[in-house]
Amino acid sequence: MFHVVEKDETLGLLAKKFGVTVAEFMAANPDIKNADLIRRGQRLVIPQRTQTSSSAEPEKVSAGTYMVRSGDSMAKIASHFALKTAELISANPQVADPRLIRPGELINIPGKASAKGVDLVTMPPKKGRPLWLVVAEREMATGIDEIPGTGNNPRILEYHLTTTLPGSMASQDETPWCSSFVNWSFVQAGIRGTNSAGARSWLKWGEPIDQPKRGAVTVFSRGSNQALGHVGFYWEKSGDRILVLGGNQGNQVSIKGYQKKDLLGLRWPGS
Repeated sequence: MFHVVEKDETLGLLAKKFGVTVAEFMAANPDIKNADLIRRGQRLVIPQRTQTSSSAEPEKVSAGTYMVRSGDSMAKIASHFALKTAELISANPQVADPRLIRPGELINIPGKASAKGVDLVTMPPKKGRPLWLVVAEREMATGIDEIPGTGNNPRILEYHLTTTLPGSMASQDETPWCSSFVNWSFVQAGIRGTNSAGARSWLKWGEPIDQPKRGAVTVFSRGSNQALGHVGFYWEKSGDRILVLGGNQGNQVSIKGYQKKDLLGLRWPGS
């Protein structure tokens, strides 16, 4: 089955419409290099869930650690990284009972693992980290995702309420929400954000910093459009990418890597 992109449609909107994920859409349409850049009139293959898992060659990833999310199990994580459950359990002797893993717990991923579109955490959170980052980590551990189809995740709509988005946009979880998530995280920490749903609004917030540190507001460009961008919280460097903890990353709160060349700025709350 195919779909011809219409005006104002996004890959996230189409994924919800057809009850699949953005990752599945990209796997079925390998010509899409950037999930945020699809054009009107473009002909897309509608992915079928029974086929997508084997249709794309997995990208090799190096050994690292994975942060457990709500609903995870050792078997589920092993399947995600193309491992046998026994292999994953063997690589994690620190887990006393493999049947009992908690959101936020770090799981070792063997070097032989493979996965598509996965960023591994190589450094655990440190004590004394800023409160807004603690808030963001808890949201990730809880497992905040967009709801496929016509439903909306009320938590994401709550993020939108910390911005000046009009009601028609703030009532949909497919409305870009990376900046809404950052604003909400700061509000929970008692810090005023930008109140804007625009990622680049953070370039004029707080104070610029030259050296990255975990929790810093990290702003990236997105394509050639000067008005578009992405924002999240700095986590660490990984090769030619910068990993950030943010919202609307694969339609969820997650840690994801972005190209260093697209970095626009790092900000920290003003004194």
